[in-house]
Amino acid sequence: MSTSEAEPSGSATSGAPGSRRTRPAPRRLQVVRVAPLADDMVTVTLGGPALAGFALPRPAHHIKIFLPVDGQREPTVPAWAPDGRPVFPAGQPRPVVRTYTPRRFDPDALELDIEMLLHAGGPAGRWAAAARPGNHLAIAGPGGGYEVPAGAAHHLLAADETGLPALATILERLPPAEGVTVLAEVRDAGRRRELPVNAAATVTWLHRGTRVAGELLAESVAAASLPAGTAAWVACEASAVRRIRRQLLGSGLDRGRISTRGYWRLGAADHPDHDFGEVDLADVARGGGGRGDRLRSTLGPLKSRARNAAREVRAALRERGDGRTR
Repeated sequence: MSTSEAEPSGSATSGAPGSRRTRPAPRRLQVVRVAPLADDMVTVTLGGPALAGFALPRPAHHIKIFLPVDGQREPTVPAWAPDGRPVFPAGQPRPVVRTYTPRRFDPDALELDIEMLLHAGGPAGRWAAAARPGNHLAIAGPGGGYEVPAGAAHHLLAADETGLPALATILERLPPAEGVTVLAEVRDAGRRRELPVNAAATVTWLHRGTRVAGELLAESVAAASLPAGTAAWVACEASAVRRIRRQLLGSGLDRGRISTRGYWRLGAADHPDHDFGEVDLADVARGGGGRGDRLRSTLGPLKSRARNAAREVRAALRERGDGRTR
């Protein structure tokens, strides 16, 4: 998923009406085990009593992970200021902070799985490559999540490697008889993995090789035959996700049923969270797109329902021969 050292997410709780949100303290955990997932990917299982009360009510949630830096056994974790921003202890090194999608949570065993790429170019990848049982880290969250649209005629799920954990959690929550088109772009066959698909799902693996990330995925989305009433969820590189969003809107899909996420950006180490693919990348980089994106994401379905209701009212008036209708 996207990487960022911005404000860590947390399940917010509210006090009196109008009060600011409060966030639970980060949960200190340890690595329980590390298992191979693909050629250069692993599943890291985290555990500890701090996971008591943790929950994932929706698919495609995200968490922040806090990793220790050189010389530390455990990472420094923040407290929360009254405005919800993280405040780190003075004089202590800042942790590496990254965003990941929880792949699995077992509330009985108090275990949480995250899937990590072993890329040497980033501190999280290097940490994952060296991770061993007993290593310390902390998490905050979950935040975000995807509300599966009710009554969709079909589902399009499209993602690259960074979006596959979230895509898998969505597949697990879909009604078993609903049709699904899955488009998964990976570097090569070595990055494929098992997906929890139903009998009505069609999965296409796209091997980009040396092509620019997201190009093949965008081309495949454009070529896909999607029935009316399709709900689309897309997560991949930020530039590609904008291209795909434009394609989906141009094809006539309901804006309120299109969910797009820019998880990372080519050439950028720390792409901001909450990139919904609706504003220019320059605005996202400046941090100005998050609130607007969230507002549009909320209002989109409401506007769609209002338009549908208005059409129904006009049709009813025409049937009654109401002369005031134009």
